[in-house]
Amino acid sequence: MNRAIRNLAGRFALLAFGLSLACALLASRPAAAVETWTNCTPANVMVAAANTKRIHVKCAQAVNGVRYYALNNTDAALMARVLTLLTSAQIAGRTLSVLNDPADLSGQAWGCANSDCRILRAVSLGQ
Repeated sequence: MNRAIRNLAGRFALLAFGLSLACALLASRPAAAVETWTNCTPANVMVAAANTKRIHVKCAQAVNGVRYYALNNTDAALMARVLTLLTSAQIAGRTLSVLNDPADLSGQAWGCANSDCRILRAVSLGQ
């Protein structure tokens, strides 16, 4: 009986260690990214060189240091739709609503600088 109790105690200790390790790993994970809608009055719309397949909009005012929102894609139809929306807003003096993830800095690989640019995830024509 004494041996059975020691065996059971060992199993509980192992289980407690596993649970504490799992809790520590979950607690150390970074917070999930939060996508944010930002208002942008276009000051400039640009189509980058053909080899980068990138377009961006420069906003008249920076929000949290971010003034550019860029899209890099090989889907020509998508790029044309986004470019049409961006230039329409600029010509009409309308505001855009831009969906972006402030924590996503992966755009630097294709020319969206971490200091003042974020990836354009969605865009809509505002007021």
